Amino acid sequence: MNEENPVAGAGNGAQRLLTLSDGVFAIALTLLVLDISVRDNLDAREYDKALQETMTQLWAYFLSFVIIAVFWREHQRIFRTTQWVGPAEMNLTLLGLALVALLPFPTSLLSDYSEHSSAVALYSANVAATEAVLIVLWHVVWSREGVRRQPGAAEVRRASVTDAVPSVVIFTASVPVAFLSPAGAMWLWACLIPVKAITGRKLDRAWRELGNRR
Repeated sequence: MNEENPVAGAGNGAQRLLTLSDGVFAIALTLLVLDISVRDNLDAREYDKALQETMTQLWAYFLSFVIIAVFWREHQRIFRTTQWVGPAEMNLTLLGLALVALLPFPTSLLSDYSEHSSAVALYSANVAATEAVLIVLWHVVWSREGVRRQPGAAEVRRASVTDAVPSVVIFTASVPVAFLSPAGAMWLWACLIPVKAITGRKLDRAWRELGNRR
């Protein structure tokens, strides 16, 4: 029996799952912007002050937009080489989507209460948990024989995990740090910028090599 398509019609499973995922990711991205607003009926001085206050909301919005976009790209890449999904893939994807759909809530807390430890800790935990689910999903899908045997697949798998693990480590570490210093925890997130720049280039190179071998 073919592992990649053990039941009739299973070949459409990945596409249906990706369609559902695209919808959830799109809704989550849209919900982020709904928290940005300026009160009505303000005079000039109040308006200027209220507009300045939206800077924190905009910062939280762009941060979460980038994070969700990265999650979406990872999820798309996971299923790029297979058209079959089983219960494990479905359950992990649904768990990941639940965490993605939840992210607008801690984003709202972060934009309004970034000085509070619980807001920063909750945001960090949400991001770390989502990335951890995606890492497990990477392992499940890319460990299947039909995917694993493709030339270059092993390199992509290693590069993908190497790219994702730092996010889990740093955001998980940010949870206890947030209760000591919320600002310190957010500065810790900034460590991901140079790390992801390096691991992202290696991952892109692995994908190019996989494409060249087909």
